[in-house]
Amino acid sequence: MACHRQHEVKHPPSSAARIVEDSSKATTPVADSVTRAAPQAETPQAEVVYTISRANQQAYTQAVRNSIDPVLYDTTVHQKQNGVIRLPLANSAKPAISFADTLTGTDDTAIRTYLYLGQLPSIGQYVLGGGFWEHGEYYLVDQHTGAVTTLWGVPVLSPSGRFVANPSMSYGMEGDRNGLQVWVVAKGKRNAASPLAKIIEIDQQVWIPEAIVWENENTLLIQTTSVEDYWKAVNDGKEPPKAYTYLRLKIN
Repeated sequence: MACHRQHEVKHPPSSAARIVEDSSKATTPVADSVTRAAPQAETPQAEVVYTISRANQQAYTQAVRNSIDPVLYDTTVHQKQNGVIRLPLANSAKPAISFADTLTGTDDTAIRTYLYLGQLPSIGQYVLGGGFWEHGEYYLVDQHTGAVTTLWGVPVLSPSGRFVANPSMSYGMEGDRNGLQVWVVAKGKRNAASPLAKIIEIDQQVWIPEAIVWENENTLLIQTTSVEDYWKAVNDGKEPPKAYTYLRLKIN
């Protein structure tokens, strides 16, 4: 989603790019109220062990060729009307959830715009994007409870639907997250909470996630560029180079 504020320069990292090998470093995001039903900030529900190692372009390219996009792009079905997206829920107590644009066409810092992108039927989630004055984000909305899970970027479902991963959005805004999140899906869970639980959150200043793809059910490949190279180009007044390196995140 497009951001309205001008990009602000971050302080460049002091260390050279390196491989990160770490366990889950999840944080507790601050809950907000971007819809008429307040989104619920999810925190990790289980400890996981994961490793990050080097991968190569060949493995990444092959994974992209093998991947299948599971999103149902039914944007003509759920269209915005008078600035409001209304999504039906399979819940007699709460038949729908609405996302309302605010102050569109203005320069007000409270501006909000929402975009319905489609749905992930296999895990019962709608997919939306939100654009704000200072940032953008994405949402998964449970089709039964209406619970909203806020993501840093576009969700990517694993082959059998056990995990959802998402990279952060475009790098360069002061204070923005830079890394990725992984969520585990508890299929069949139908209560007041979302069936999604965050198990991995990586926010760092070593590499920039340009794209991600699942290699298999437990392994995510990440196409990255260097934060150090990014800042060198910015300081030299040049476009950041697209010299990709590849990482493999394996959930053990």
